[in-house]
Amino acid sequence: MSHPLHLPLVISSEPSERDLRSNVVRDFARYVDTPRQRLEVSDEDRSVYENGVKVPENPLLVEERDGGKARYQAYALYLRTGRLKGRAGV
Repeated sequence: MSHPLHLPLVISSEPSERDLRSNVVRDFARYVDTPRQRLEVSDEDRSVYENGVKVPENPLLVEERDGGKARYQAYALYLRTGRLKGRAGV
């Protein structure tokens, strides 16, 4: 069985002779230089997105209201027991 995508290990920033002959470098440069269109988004969708990814003033500060979130409960369990939930024997 062989995988259809064989990527060599990147060891240099210079393209290989094979890549130059196959126009991979030219095609990639053309793709990168292609102007992108801006997506039109409704105000409602923008509001939902902005509320979902709202970053607090200090994102590293854990506030009392965060205590009910699963990730903080799991972290508190780890601090109390030294174990991660669902990882028996670790």
